[in-house]
Amino acid sequence: MSVATVQQRIAELEALLAPPPIRQPIAAAAPARSFASALERADTRAPAALGGSYRAEIESASRETGVDPALILAVIRAESGGDPDAVSPAGAIGLMQLMPQTAAGLAVDPRDPAQNILGGARYLRSMLDRFGGDERLALAAYNAGPGAVSRYGGVPPYPETQRYVDRVVGYATELRASSAAAPPAAAPSLEGEPIVRTAMQFLGTPYSWGGESPSTGFDCSGLVQYVMAQHGKQVPRVAADQAETGQLVSRDELQPGDAVFFRYDDGSIGHNGIYIGGDRFIHAPKRGDVVKISSLSGPWYSERFSHGRRYS
Repeated sequence: MSVATVQQRIAELEALLAPPPIRQPIAAAAPARSFASALERADTRAPAALGGSYRAEIESASRETGVDPALILAVIRAESGGDPDAVSPAGAIGLMQLMPQTAAGLAVDPRDPAQNILGGARYLRSMLDRFGGDERLALAAYNAGPGAVSRYGGVPPYPETQRYVDRVVGYATELRASSAAAPPAAAPSLEGEPIVRTAMQFLGTPYSWGGESPSTGFDCSGLVQYVMAQHGKQVPRVAADQAETGQLVSRDELQPGDAVFFRYDDGSIGHNGIYIGGDRFIHAPKRGDVVKISSLSGPWYSERFSHGRRYS
């Protein structure tokens, strides 16, 4: 899904959730069912303006993960009603109701709305990938856990989970049907988005000095080389050589899928990772750690950032 497509779909979804303008009745036309009115009928709470305050965050999360913005929006509605301060009795936090341990694994702050939405979208992406793109199974896993879905070979027979899946699918279906009347113009997609999705599959993989595959673990340049190879991009093995290959990119020009490089105090290239957007990157940091997401604005990384490279 291209950036232009995501932006146009978000605008369409936002319009569906905004209060409708006053207009003169047209006798021949039946009144359209808006997503907001459908939510009012399905839920006793007043519908929140989900596409307004967090439009940019939903757009960014959709662009970086490839998850349909309608699905992200539907999950937000079902999980938190659009309340960034919502906390469930079990301790799930924010718009997409991330448990603290899940948020920690995704390296996001669940009390920051932008990070919460992005973390939820990343987790949803991982569930979609795990269950072959089946939205119902991914949603069931989001609600009840992937182990339950695997154990039962489908949506678990939990009434709460079954109602949840039906509710979210219903919200997303109505959003998509409403926005389908105005299909977005075709636009080239960002080449780096599939690279980011591949890299995200290895979150939590142990760091291993000299490691260059999921079975052995990864060091920083091994992760970059392996992920790039999955997309037909052959790059050298070590970070110093990777830093001299491909198109030079400044920090302001970074796009998802670019490699990012950091210098030690002596000026030599000593670390690298893959930019995922939103000033964040995925990398294999050090012994005793795992593949995870960090911010370019973090103290060590901001001081030592060198440049980016875009591989063709």
